[in-house]
Amino acid sequence: MRRTFVLLAALGAGALAGCAGIGDDDAVKTRITGPVLVTKNQIASLPQGSPARAVFEWWRALQFSNPIIAAGYYSNKLHITPGLLERQLQFGPGAHNLGARPHLVSTDITGDRAVVNVLLENQSSNPNGRTDKNETARGFNLVREDGQWKLAENLYLERGARIQRAFARAARLQAQERQNATP
Repeated sequence: MRRTFVLLAALGAGALAGCAGIGDDDAVKTRITGPVLVTKNQIASLPQGSPARAVFEWWRALQFSNPIIAAGYYSNKLHITPGLLERQLQFGPGAHNLGARPHLVSTDITGDRAVVNVLLENQSSNPNGRTDKNETARGFNLVREDGQWKLAENLYLERGARIQRAFARAARLQAQERQNATP
């Protein structure tokens, strides 16, 4: 019995000594994470007047919450106004995954139409220091209009706004139910 106690005490002391390097909360470095912004250098690396450059410039305008500049990247036929974009962006950049950095995969051009395929990369830092990457594939349709490449659709933002409105509606209904259930 005494031998078992001595063995357990020795193992416990060894385990505590192994934890000595953990430190306290004040010793933990602060990790600040934010959006992975499209840089000016990234845009400059794309050919001037190319469909890919138009998509990356539009994405950067959205990342900086600038609906006035972003609206200029849409085909005139869509009638996308800064006001419409402002309403679609009202739920914040997270609603549209605007913290992601696009990586160009390919550009397919057929006459006055183009598809720019990108991987939207998100990074997350974990408490153990590991960084995880998550990539989502997305294609953007463009049309050449007056010599410039313009977005031919707004499905990306429309879908994000539709999802956020559905969540907001469900949250309101749930809050009303709780309020009605309270005596």
